Amino acid sequence: MVWSALFTRMPSAARYRYCIAFRLVPVAQHSEARPRPGNLMNLQKLVLARKSIIGEFPASMTRLTRLAYLDIGGNDLDPGPIPSFFAHFTLLEHLNLSNTRRCGEIPDWIGSLPKLRKLNLSDNQLVGSLPESLAQLSYLECLYIKNNPGLRGHIPLSLDTLPLLAGFRFDASQFNNVPVRLVSLSTQ
Repeated sequence: MVWSALFTRMPSAARYRYCIAFRLVPVAQHSEARPRPGNLMNLQKLVLARKSIIGEFPASMTRLTRLAYLDIGGNDLDPGPIPSFFAHFTLLEHLNLSNTRRCGEIPDWIGSLPKLRKLNLSDNQLVGSLPESLAQLSYLECLYIKNNPGLRGHIPLSLDTLPLLAGFRFDASQFNNVPVRLVSLSTQ
């Protein structure tokens, strides 16, 4: 399913104005049309994991600035970097982009998502080192970056000071000088 086909033929924008959660479930072929993401201005939770979605992120997604939970993991999206418009999703607490063919470096702005608790970037083609800005995520509980063979270098020592960090997966990546506490989190 292509992103653009997923959010087309919406009958009435006003009908979805107060929608705060959207989860794609299997529906009959002739069922009611689905809402476009740009018309879901109050959307707080979007779950589209493992729904065989292909293509690019739709431009209308940039208007979903009230999102707190975004899970699109396990979709065969067009290869590309982590979209920069996610930097405006300052209410995000959960971001799952695992296995979505993300490539390039983990952007520095990721540290400016002040409420982020869970970040899953596993099973992509990310490269470079972890940005120091991750240490600004004082509510971060889980950071999953495993199976990104291009991630290398050191893990910022400041990550070890994140008080709530309880899950850290990096098993297939190639890092050096990993703080002992972070190593122990990866084996739990």
